[in-house]
Amino acid sequence: MFIQKVKSVIRSLVLSLLFLLCSFYSATAQEFLESLEKDIAKLIDSSKASVVTVASRFSHEISPETESGILSFFKTEAPKQSVSYINIGSGIVFDEAGHILTRSSIVAGAESNLITFSNGQESPAIFVGHDPETGFAVLKVNMESLTPARFGDSNNIVPGAWNLMLGNSLGVFPSVIFGSINGIRNDGMIQISANLNPGNNGSPILNTKGEIVGLVAGQMTPRESLTNSFLDYDFHATILAYPINWIKKIAEDIIRHGYVRHGWLGVIGETEGWKAKIKEIKKNSPAQQAGLVKGDIVVKFSDKDVSSISELARLVKYTPPGKTVPVEYLRGEQTMYSNVKIGEWQIHDKKPEPNLQPEKPKENLTLTDRERNLWILSRINELENELKKLKKFIEPR
Repeated sequence: MFIQKVKSVIRSLVLSLLFLLCSFYSATAQEFLESLEKDIAKLIDSSKASVVTVASRFSHEISPETESGILSFFKTEAPKQSVSYINIGSGIVFDEAGHILTRSSIVAGAESNLITFSNGQESPAIFVGHDPETGFAVLKVNMESLTPARFGDSNNIVPGAWNLMLGNSLGVFPSVIFGSINGIRNDGMIQISANLNPGNNGSPILNTKGEIVGLVAGQMTPRESLTNSFLDYDFHATILAYPINWIKKIAEDIIRHGYVRHGWLGVIGETEGWKAKIKEIKKNSPAQQAGLVKGDIVVKFSDKDVSSISELARLVKYTPPGKTVPVEYLRGEQTMYSNVKIGEWQIHDKKPEPNLQPEKPKENLTLTDRERNLWILSRINELENELKKLKKFIEPR
């Protein structure tokens, strides 16, 4: 009986406490949300001047046919017609010299590019170069008094951190998307919980200080499954972004050298458990000159922990050639230290990418109904030609 009375008293106290907490939080919730709204507005206002809309025009000639489908045997060639279409995406002002950083998929091969700034100003842009591996490109506008983006340190990103994506979504600028960092993938890319809309490609990822810590690379494609399992989960709400520390190096290389330089250590390795073990060292390589030998296990590179050979390869790759970095490694049970001057990966014998951009960009980027219809017809013809080529590979049974 006594125990039941005690339980009743405790239950009453808990309910009373919950009531008081609910009353308190309901009174302060509105103030909290209003304060948060003001902080977000300030964050957007301080960052939007560095975010731009990129519109790139493409055109090519097609030969519309008078008949298609089953009557394609009787089709005749019509005069060639010019078809134009426009890619729209987002980008950032990289520096005061007028360099704009965006995605290659938006601008590479375009005949003209038009940059629209947050204040409504427009400027044609020329194509400087791009990195085929990561898919980022650099444009340049001839304008003064630009506001370069503020960059944070992507090495400080932690899972669970809130972020904000700012860009052009479905023709609306600035469009704002909130998300949170899921984590850093094994390939070094940032995985974010958020939805990606058309036009957000190339958008910056901002931290709570308004600093850019990454750039949107794309959205994960949902996996198809015939069963009702977790594989049917919708991955559309997951975005991948490149860390800004990588992208800054890529942009600087394109601007200064015309191509992206990659670091070279000169080792072949293997992952042994959670360790990056050196299997072979190239002759006269930076690793050999620093005193590393076969069998050494690299545990730290440039003050960053290394848990696999792929992680070591990634860290080396994005280290600027010529930079000297500390390396910590195990030789047997002895911990050793060395400074390595990173070389440049020469296997590609890389030369500057050709300028795919005309010298005088056009400013009129309006897509007419006729141009849109002609483009659709062009795509139909292209797909028909592709199907014909593929049918040649089908072997008779």
